[in-house]
Amino acid sequence: MSRPPARASRRRRSGLAVFALAVASAGIVPLLRPESPTSVARSTPPAPTSTSVLLLPSVPAARLSTPPPPSPTCRDTVADLVTITTLLSNCSASPTSRIAAFVRRTDAAYEGLIRPGDRLMANNQWVAWIDTQDSPGIVRGLWGVDADANFVGITEPEIAPDAAKSVLAITRGFPSTDAPFGYKGLHVEIWKTLERTLPLADECAPANCVYTVPNGVGFLETPETVRTTATHVGASYSTALVNLLPPTPACPSCGTTSFVGLNGVSAQLVWFVNYILTPDTFSIGTALGATADVEFTGAAGGLLLLLNPGCRAMARNAYPGDPHFRNCEPAQVTERSLHQVEGPSIATGRAIASSERIVVDGNKADAFAPQFQAMDPQEDRFVNQHNDASPFTLRYNDGRVAVTVTPGWGVGNPQASGWMTGFAVHFNSRPVDLGYDAQRGLTGVSGIASLDAFTQPSCLATCRLAVGPSHGLLYWRMDLTR
Repeated sequence: MSRPPARASRRRRSGLAVFALAVASAGIVPLLRPESPTSVARSTPPAPTSTSVLLLPSVPAARLSTPPPPSPTCRDTVADLVTITTLLSNCSASPTSRIAAFVRRTDAAYEGLIRPGDRLMANNQWVAWIDTQDSPGIVRGLWGVDADANFVGITEPEIAPDAAKSVLAITRGFPSTDAPFGYKGLHVEIWKTLERTLPLADECAPANCVYTVPNGVGFLETPETVRTTATHVGASYSTALVNLLPPTPACPSCGTTSFVGLNGVSAQLVWFVNYILTPDTFSIGTALGATADVEFTGAAGGLLLLLNPGCRAMARNAYPGDPHFRNCEPAQVTERSLHQVEGPSIATGRAIASSERIVVDGNKADAFAPQFQAMDPQEDRFVNQHNDASPFTLRYNDGRVAVTVTPGWGVGNPQASGWMTGFAVHFNSRPVDLGYDAQRGLTGVSGIASLDAFTQPSCLATCRLAVGPSHGLLYWRMDLTR
């Protein structure tokens, strides 16, 4: 794969700065404000209708009252990791020194992946690592802790006896160490078309064009990047998305940040991510816009959390060059991967398993049950719910909760029609995507997984998604708890 074009530099481009005015007017800041979980509806000018549905988790009445101010308050500090120092947004009851001591024993720190200028965020449930050096503000590490900063997850003993294993994958890219796009802990995929051939030469037909987060493009924080009050911290980042396919004569936009909509308009897709931290909550909100009004028919997976694989092996920088992603022992995948998911939509049948090889029992689904641990090379196992904001909980094999994720969506286009939402857990991806090789004995089974919130047209022939200064943004949100 070729690298992103030179114009995808580390600093935000002037075109993105201009577009930020349109973003602000479209309501991205109110959308992601932590004290108002339902503010998506208030930030969108038209009242929600059948063509502008906002699926957000309900807010219990008790949460509508004014809570007492948390103690201690959130504060901006600097964490000393011995070899480096870096920024820490701390809403935890623990002092900065204790958070820093914990970070020093994480898998990412042992691997030397955390660098000066990156941002750490901590509260009474999570410690998060935001990569701003090799990524434009992407969360690549997430570790469960208690209020005393004691680790509550599983370790990675082949890195170090006490190495705390991140819930999210700390890998740099996919599928090569020099990939221009990144399958990191937080990921985005914008599918330009659905599975059909279009007459436009720039559609990359018969394959889909996929736009995603670039690698090697950092984000230089400014005083406006992080907003800290006594009750919460908000950190916002943005980048232009890159077409992950290499350029060809038939697809001049491939390998670049240029996007040509079905309406013939050329633009850049702009992706925004906002992290909201309080002492007891951690939310990730993202939005997709464009520098000009563009239309497309594909799916927009605006918020994908890539979960760490189950193998006991060193956390490398990319795959399929990493052997532990492609040939794990079934016992390790069973013991260490997040293959058990539960949620109310599973029990009611609103969440559908992709095949009978996912064993469903009440509100629980097991994607790696003992009787179905052999995966076909092309098999894609997932549990998916549509137009439903019910949470999914993933547990370790011993029953402890690794993470509970509650999704939310929004469509800012006042003329939007014919769209639907989805929330899915994908287990392992297809073995062929992870290095399956029967002759070499590589199974392509690693236990890696992802949590995906996406929006797509609900009719293949005529429905389209639209973003841009006039159309507004697509929004996604995930609230992470344990």
